[in-house]
Amino acid sequence: MYFFLFLALSAVVPYLTLYLSDVAQLSGSQIGLVLSVGPVIGLFATPFWTGLADASKRHALIYACAIGSAMLLYALVPFVGSFVVLLAIFTALAFFGSHLLPMQDSATMHMLGNFKDRYGQVRFWGTVGWGLGGLLFGWLFDFTGLVWMFWICSGFLAIALSLAGKMQFDQAQSQSVSFFKNLGELISKAPIQLFLLATVLAATGLSTHNNYLSLLLNELSGPDAAVFGWTLPVARLIGIVVVIGVISELPVMFHSERLLARLGTRGLVVISLLIIAGRNLLYALSDEIWPILLVQALHGLTYALLWVGGVSFMARHAPKGLSSTAQGLFSTAQVGVGYAAGNLFGGVLMDTAGVQGMFAISGLVVLAGFGLLMLLDRRYHIF
Repeated sequence: MYFFLFLALSAVVPYLTLYLSDVAQLSGSQIGLVLSVGPVIGLFATPFWTGLADASKRHALIYACAIGSAMLLYALVPFVGSFVVLLAIFTALAFFGSHLLPMQDSATMHMLGNFKDRYGQVRFWGTVGWGLGGLLFGWLFDFTGLVWMFWICSGFLAIALSLAGKMQFDQAQSQSVSFFKNLGELISKAPIQLFLLATVLAATGLSTHNNYLSLLLNELSGPDAAVFGWTLPVARLIGIVVVIGVISELPVMFHSERLLARLGTRGLVVISLLIIAGRNLLYALSDEIWPILLVQALHGLTYALLWVGGVSFMARHAPKGLSSTAQGLFSTAQVGVGYAAGNLFGGVLMDTAGVQGMFAISGLVVLAGFGLLMLLDRRYHIF
């Protein structure tokens, strides 16, 4: 499931900003709005669907509907030329599909039983799928054009949908009063609140890597980039960047059990935040392609550390019967709040300060937020 889900997403996510800019001809502010409206909707939709799944025990149905709706909506995008309609489609994608990955993580943690620290070794196969997509799709889109990325994504989501029935979820029985009581206890815990705040901060910086790096590459390279003597189209260059990120992520995922045992969740998040800030500042200073490729090798110490730490942290703190809800809260903080803020303000900053100016401001904001988090943790000892 992880392999096919991330293989599908690797056809869209790295190239989406480039598609919206070059094919759909949207401005920076419009791109920022399209990229941020989905996470904003997900802010409410993800906890709604994951909470409904835990309360109703209809996890499998809600999970399958998330995959099916994403498959259908992505297939419609190439037929749309209007900014308003594109906005509506990505809003619908968020409402009906934002809970897909949190529920997948919830099922994984449940199926692992007493071996939850081995989550990264299962999630490893999602990274493999993402990397394979990076190898194939950047080359493929040079010949087919970017419109095919949505249909390819839908095709692999169809395979994932055919496998969805194999997932097993936490079906612990509880009364609705217990459900809401446990939910209140979960979100009132100080460690949960501070961790979710750290997740939001990290995600604002990560969103610039995920969505605007392709525009920086396009700006520095033009139609074709010269890298170490090789001339490469920008779509293929984006694929190479994806592969470099995957190579750096694979050992982190595979050895996540050891990293958690040695560094703990706090250590993983601290390292992730510092390197996210550093990556953005280095992107802002780069005036050639090759330094960006080197900086991309730090990707595994940002996204992967935050993801493994977050999924493990929320699984440990989730009351019985609220596994999907807890993962939904983590996803909401990351995607619904952090990515939404980073995407929206990143698009606005790109129009006013340029792509590299946007990266510089983002890096400084994450660095300042990190300092504030450490002060809070030092004073209250809650993280």
